[in-house]
Amino acid sequence: DYDDDEEEEDMDGIQIVMNDKTSITTTTKLNDNDHYEVWLDLPSSLPKSSIIWNDENEELSIKINELVNKYIAPNSNFELNISSRERKRILSLVEGIDNLNETVLYHIFDPSIKSLLHLLNDSLTRFTETASYKHVEKNISSQRLSIGKIQRTMSF
Repeated sequence: DYDDDEEEEDMDGIQIVMNDKTSITTTTKLNDNDHYEVWLDLPSSLPKSSIIWNDENEELSIKINELVNKYIAPNSNFELNISSRERKRILSLVEGIDNLNETVLYHIFDPSIKSLLHLLNDSLTRFTETASYKHVEKNISSQRLSIGKIQRTMSF
């Protein structure tokens, strides 16, 4: 779980900010002067994870194990598209989960999240160049629908 407005940055200049668990902002540093940001406001109707939001079990290590079994373990029903290196890293950490401090536990999935956001951003970039997207964007803006938004800006 992230604290409100918690940030983390790694060496490649990617920064993830989760605000109140209702939005995610990623910032990619292109160079010293330029950056690229993507904001994703999560709809309130989005189902919440029963693993994370289940009040019966408050122990973080158990929640992490459940998430690993559901999303990280090879051949799991909802296996995520992450590198084998990242999968091995997480599985190795989970083997010794009782010896990990709370900070490591809270950030165990951060590299995976960044990787998945990169993949999503790449797909989004390709999609925004299609005629289908331009048609949907035109219809949405003309009807002023607000279901959740993705904003992209580049500053120079």
